[in-house]
Amino acid sequence: MLDQKLNQFAGVIAAELRETELRTDMSLAQAGVLLTSMTTGRNEVGLPAQFGQAALAKLGEAIANGIEYRSSLVSLHRSLEAAGNKIGADWSLGGPLEPKPDDGTKHGVKTAEMLTS
Repeated sequence: MLDQKLNQFAGVIAAELRETELRTDMSLAQAGVLLTSMTTGRNEVGLPAQFGQAALAKLGEAIANGIEYRSSLVSLHRSLEAAGNKIGADWSLGGPLEPKPDDGTKHGVKTAEMLTS
C-alpha cells in the first residue's frame, strides 16, 4: 500500500513538473515573439533606434530571468529523479516518460548546449 501511494505521489509530481517545464518553454517562446514584434515593428513604422530601448532592455532582462528559471527547473528535475531512484519510486504513473540516457544526451545525440559548454 505504501509503495502504491509513493508511486502515485511520484507520478503526480512528475506530471506537474513536466507541465511546468512546458509552460516555461511556451512563455520563453512567447517572449521571443514579443521581442520580434517590438524590433521589426519599430523598423517598419520608422521609429528611431532609441525608441523603446528601455522597454526592450526590460524584455531582455525578463527573458534572461526566464532562462535562469528554466535552468533551475532542469536542475530540480534531475534532483527529483535522483531522489526518486534512491527510494525506488516509479513516477511512470504520471504518464509516458521519455527514457533519459545517463550522459545527458537525448536519444544518444549531444545537444547544441553540450557541444558549446
